[in-house]
Amino acid sequence: MKKACPVLLYILISFLGQSQTIPAPFRLRCDFLLQTDKVTQNGLPVDQSLSTAVDQKNKFQFAKIYSAQPVFNWEVD
Repeated sequence: MKKACPVLLYILISFLGQSQTIPAPFRLRCDFLLQTDKVTQNGLPVDQSLSTAVDQKNKFQFAKIYSAQPVFNWEVD
């Protein structure tokens, strides 16, 4: 019986560990800016990559992080 006790305890702990889920973060921010990966044109979202928008700065708008050490924020349920 003494040998079975640690085995049962291990099984119980493994089941408890699997039942817990970590909620995914949302509203990700960098320097308190939301959607720093989005590209807009005249205030409307466009289906353009950020690398393309950087090459055409006069046509598209996007957030630019100037801080050498940006602050990252997020929310969790």
